[in-house]
Amino acid sequence: MSNNYNSNSDLDDIDFEEFLTENGKLVSRTRQPKSNSQGSSPLQATSPEGGTDSERPGTSEDNAGAYSDNSELPGPDTSSKDRADQITSDLLDSERLNSSLLNSKRFSTGQFESERPSEESPQESTPARVVESATQAGKQKLTVAFQGEAGAYSEQALRNHFGQDVTSIPCTDFRGIFDAIHSGRSQRGILPVENSLAGTVSAAYDQLADHDLRIQAEVILRVEHCLMAPAGMTLHDIKRVKSHPQALAQCKQTLRRLEIEPIVHYDTAGAARDLAAFPEPGTAAIASALAAKTYGLEILSQHLEDEPYNFTRFFVLGLNDPPRVDPSKTSVIFTTRHQPGALQRVLAELAEREINLTKIESRPRRNRPWHYLFYVDFEGHEDQREIREALLGILKQASFLKVLGSYPAAPIPVIEGDVEARP
Repeated sequence: MSNNYNSNSDLDDIDFEEFLTENGKLVSRTRQPKSNSQGSSPLQATSPEGGTDSERPGTSEDNAGAYSDNSELPGPDTSSKDRADQITSDLLDSERLNSSLLNSKRFSTGQFESERPSEESPQESTPARVVESATQAGKQKLTVAFQGEAGAYSEQALRNHFGQDVTSIPCTDFRGIFDAIHSGRSQRGILPVENSLAGTVSAAYDQLADHDLRIQAEVILRVEHCLMAPAGMTLHDIKRVKSHPQALAQCKQTLRRLEIEPIVHYDTAGAARDLAAFPEPGTAAIASALAAKTYGLEILSQHLEDEPYNFTRFFVLGLNDPPRVDPSKTSVIFTTRHQPGALQRVLAELAEREINLTKIESRPRRNRPWHYLFYVDFEGHEDQREIREALLGILKQASFLKVLGSYPAAPIPVIEGDVEARP
């Protein structure tokens, strides 16, 4: 068989599902029948580390878009396996990888998918909300799921990103966002993943590992806490304020100066909603300006937060990949072998190609005590040659790799009057 893959014809005979790592080598197997409505079939296999694949990091009934190191999977017939092994060997030649196979197919979540724009001709840098508007032209209004009550900061972030002409769907928890998209009730979701003061939203990252959705964009919202009350009350009337514990903590010094007693509530927008429905003398709420508008409350004071550099970062989620818009970021999840230098060897795949790492976070593996999942963001798009090579290198070094997607990077927020741009 020829080793030159200048067209798709050499690959069409073998229907790939996964590229797997086994003892540092790439192996392959043919695709299993798809069985769910999302167009992905879960891997159920015995892991070398113990347990079934449903117990592995980043796998669930919704998650099939991951690389892994399972070695007990049923393989293809002998003739197909021989051809698959030959193609896999050729993948290790980076020149052939970039000049033939990956110029026509995208190598990301373990599958060869439809053709993407080439590296040489990325799309024009278009604002994300314009791209979304164009895709929805002539169709029903875009629906976006978020966690919280109407008027939550998440809803404010989605309206800043998509505009006002969208239908927002409140969800009681983060899992509800993913369920809404998988069930078709919502086309998009918006998930808070990090706050510049409070740090990572751990529960959100756990959901990203458990589900097979793609990141469409990142949104950065400046959190501006507002003190609000029913009409007729003034700032001097306020003795108590209700809000979420994190909002109260971020306004602690200001509330102490104003001699206002903080009272914990389950949600910022929920506090505004309940106050509007059941007014209490001398009581206000801390929430977003959108919450005040939603529930008909008057804003008594803005910028109640102690620190002006209070930003929350969100991921916009969907079933498919967004059009390429530069500058881009790529997010992945991986695990390493429990060996000295394992993490360093994975990160070296980025450093050696001068790919800028923008975030690294670890989360415990629920089925392996004292072993960890690593969440990494870096600059660049998986259509780019150096990013594809880095992903292949990581795949060889890691015991598990899941690509969450490449997406338009949000601009760095700058507060008016700030003379120094924050990195």
